[in-house]
Amino acid sequence: MRTTAVRLFGVLVLTSVFGLHGAYAQINSEVHFKMSNSFVAGNAAFPAGSYVITVESEDSQVLLITNADHSHSVWVQAEIMESQTTPLKTQVLFSKYGDTWVLKQIWVQGNNTGFLVPRGIPEKKVQKEGKPSQQSVPGNSK
Repeated sequence: MRTTAVRLFGVLVLTSVFGLHGAYAQINSEVHFKMSNSFVAGNAAFPAGSYVITVESEDSQVLLITNADHSHSVWVQAEIMESQTTPLKTQVLFSKYGDTWVLKQIWVQGNNTGFLVPRGIPEKKVQKEGKPSQQSVPGNSK
């Protein structure tokens, strides 16, 4: 009985390790998008403009968000998330509280894994304004 439990535990650990590695590898690309509004990501504020989101490395949950002229950039810790369905298009999702847009999720066309950006201080402050609306901005991955 104990031997079976140890083997089962070993199989679960190996499955988890290889499963997560596959998830990281699938989303290792750049996502380009254009925002017509200012927005926040984590604890940083960004003006309207064109942006690129890149993953630090293949096995990372750290995103670099940079505008086109590299005058605004920030590293943001994110969480890997899985979708029940595979996205048909690349998109960047925002929560909109009044006039404040908050970067929440990044999805790449054809990959059922994406990123969730946890709440930063700016989002915690504007949450008092009520329930946010969800807004999608098209992106393209390279």
